[in-house]
Formats: sequence, C-alpha cells, structure tokens
Amino acid sequence: MTRTKFRLLTGILLFCTLTVVSFAQVHTPVRLTDTMTPEDFKKCGLQKLTNTELESLNDWMVSTMAGGVAKATDGGNPLATRGADTDDEIALYDGQGNAVAYIATSDDSTVYTWAGKPVAYLDADNIYGFNGKHLGWFQDGKLFDHQGRIAGTTTNAATIPLKAAPFKGFKQFQPFKAFEEFAPLQPIFGFSQSQIPLALLLSQGAK
Repeated sequence: MTRTKFRLLTGILLFCTLTVVSFAQVHTPVRLTDTMTPEDFKKCGLQKLTNTELESLNDWMVSTMAGGVAKATDGGNPLATRGADTDDEIALYDGQGNAVAYIATSDDSTVYTWAGKPVAYLDADNIYGFNGKHLGWFQDGKLFDHQGRIAGTTTNAATIPLKAAPFKGFKQFQPFKAFEEFAPLQPIFGFSQSQIPLALLLSQGAK
C-alpha cells in the first residue's frame, strides 16, 4: 500500500469515527475534508477535484454514515432504544436515561412502573396517583414536577443518550382511583432537571 493510499484510508476511518460520534451526540455531521490537514488533502490528490466534486464527496460520505447510524437505531433517532416504545405504550425515562415507567395509552393512560405496578394516570395534562395525589403535568413529551422542572421524558423528547431498557414486568391489577385533590397552579415550565428522581415522584402516587 502506498503512503498516499494509507493516508487516504486513515482519513476516511477518522472521518467515519467522528461522524458516528457527531450523530450520536449533537447531530452535526462532520465533513471528510474537515478532518484532513492541507498536506493530507494534497497528498490524497483531492486538490484535483472541483469544488462541486468535493462537496459531492462530502455529501456522499455524510449520507452513507448517517444511513448506517439510522439503521442502528429506532427511527433514525440516535437517542432511541429498541423495544422501549410500542404502539400503545410510551416509555418514560429519568434524568440518567433509565427507563423507569411507561404510559399505557390504551389502558386509560395508566402509568406503570417498569416492574408493572400501576402508580398513576393521566387526566388531560395532569398526572394523578391512584391515591388521588397530584404529581405533576405531562406536556410535550415531558413530565414536569410542581416546581416546573423536568422529572421524566419520552423517547422523542429526550435530550440525553438513553440506556437500553430491561424487560418489563407483568402488569398488576389497577387499584380504585381515590378522589383527586385539586391541581396546584401551574408553574412556568423550564428546562432544568427535577431534584426528585422520576421513580420517587411516581411512587408517591401508589396506594
């Protein structure tokens, strides 16, 4: 293998690595030519290409790597985890990317822990425990606590890498719903993380 071909292969491998990291973290594609020094660019003979040909090369490499990342994830979302969501169950993740609970949309929007215990349910955008306690609000794929902080998110609303979800436990029987307490005044919903772990917040609604 000639030195020029070796440099070109090294550049392509570096490009592939940076592209995968970029798509998995910030969704900003890395161009092949951005990973090369002027010396490598010249030794690989890329100066012979026109600007249009260089852009086509960059676009081809980006689309090729993007397709590989998309196939390795659910729906092309690098933050998604396989098997976490189904047609009628929406996974809820905590601030560390752990699958903690899920919303059974076809089961009166009941919120089950991942072990299968029913702890809460949705009433419009309010989240009530089966003991009648108001736990928070669910809007735009995010579960907000009473301080307006994010306690949990769905797959699509997550902004951090999500961990692989374990197998779900069998659903337990739902208890009777207690009388709902009055919902507090909604705070201004923000972007900060709740100080209450999602599992602890939801456990406050169990009977």
